[in-house]
Amino acid sequence: MLRDNSLLEVRAGLLLVLLAYAAVFGRAVSFDLVWDDLETIARNPQFDAALGDGLLATQHDHHDPSLLLAFDVPYESYRPLTFASLRLDRALFGDSTVALHAHSLALGALSVVLAFAVTTHLLPSRRAALLATGLFALHPLQAEAVCYVSARADLLAAALALASALGFLRALESAGQPRRVAGLAALAALAWLGSLAAKEAYLGLPLALAVLAVAMGRLRAAGAPLGALGAALVLYAAARLAILPPDIAGVETGVALAALWKLPGLALAYVGPFLLPVGLSIERAPDVAALAPFGWLALAGVATAFAGSAWRSRAPTALACAGPLWLVALLGPASLAVETTGVAADRYVYLPLLGLAISAAGLGSLLPARRPFAPVFPAAAAAWLAALALASFFQAGLWRDSETLYRRALRAAPARSMSHYRVGVLYAEREEWQRAAPFFEAAIERDPGNLRALGNLSLAYLHTDRLERAERTVRRDLELSGDRNFRAWTNLATLFFKRSDLERTCTALERALAIRPGYDVAARNHRLFCAEGGSAKAAPATGR
Repeated sequence: MLRDNSLLEVRAGLLLVLLAYAAVFGRAVSFDLVWDDLETIARNPQFDAALGDGLLATQHDHHDPSLLLAFDVPYESYRPLTFASLRLDRALFGDSTVALHAHSLALGALSVVLAFAVTTHLLPSRRAALLATGLFALHPLQAEAVCYVSARADLLAAALALASALGFLRALESAGQPRRVAGLAALAALAWLGSLAAKEAYLGLPLALAVLAVAMGRLRAAGAPLGALGAALVLYAAARLAILPPDIAGVETGVALAALWKLPGLALAYVGPFLLPVGLSIERAPDVAALAPFGWLALAGVATAFAGSAWRSRAPTALACAGPLWLVALLGPASLAVETTGVAADRYVYLPLLGLAISAAGLGSLLPARRPFAPVFPAAAAAWLAALALASFFQAGLWRDSETLYRRALRAAPARSMSHYRVGVLYAEREEWQRAAPFFEAAIERDPGNLRALGNLSLAYLHTDRLERAERTVRRDLELSGDRNFRAWTNLATLFFKRSDLERTCTALERALAIRPGYDVAARNHRLFCAEGGSAKAAPATGR
């Protein structure tokens, strides 16, 4: 479907996109580990355990269990390929953050090349494919996935999903060659299985690819590759049921239905930042419930235009309409995470954003080629792309360390509880508890159920000898967690110790250890104060 452009020109264009990608994001190799990187990578005991245990562990097995007390997880993730990728980095390069970031940057570059290969099969010219690829590679919404090491799952899943899409599209072009079609369909299915093993983000890929086949007028030729993807889905579901406990292998019905209703609103919430990427932060929380009715109206309009264009065999128009449908199809699983956390993370739209890029490039190719229109779109597209690359350069810089990232989140989303909590953590890590306390208080004011803020606020009060406030806070923590928070019991033990009540100190520590036998802080304190020969003169250890 491509019109001829100079192959040398196209290769030079792709090289230019990759060089721009390196210039915008390449400095991430010097960045620190930030945000959840510290818990899921730097301090993750799974990397020191047996390889088989880590590969069989679920996603939440890799998390600090106290982080999961604030809400009931409505679904479970299983990502052995992502774990293997990170563990390989640790095995080869130790604690090197340079290696971790370099690996992620390389995966991002691979996705850029694969995105170009996919778009050349879809768009009417290689120049249009270059524009779509440039938008995909250089958009500020991509900074989180590329610069945040814990987003490795998104990069791996996207690269493998793009490889699957490429195999699918080549299978369509090979209609009439049964052996070649079967081989390409098998490769597409295998790549998609790998994508799901990295992160189950792109479960909607077969639907998105079916939409592309309809737009290209090749739905009949898509039977074999879609059948292979269906078989891969059955295999994936069977593997989840075999590995995960039955009670966490699925998704809670109520959460799934709520997420489905809000899905078009979530897609609409990403369209605005795609066009004008301002106010991006790790705490961006659009009201997707309010956007849902407008999202459904927009989706109905796009679907109607898509169906009409496909019916009339107007492939360029149909492909321009297929982009938003790609966005919605690939955002499905992410809508569950947004429903749980309320945050529309930028990394969720990493591959879905390619649909919007395809639409933008496809619409541009529909403009009249006659003068005076001919120079307008290329110039506007180049200016837009340059502006996005500049914005991405600054957006990437926010990920260089936790302080920069968290203070940006507080400026961008001051109404969010976690924005205040994270700045409080910055001071707590420096043992500046007097300065940390107001941020934890502000976090709790905005969300009284923020258990992490409650736990750290109780520590701030303990460290500054405000014992009455500490007791109220820690008991509120225990009440909200159903007495399950082993850290709260440990903090309560510290409170009793400060009041010279050794008996209640030991009782609280024993409750903490009953909930979490391996919790080292409680074990150390129990050994010091409660075991035979223990001393009441030592200072208790505390932990967040």
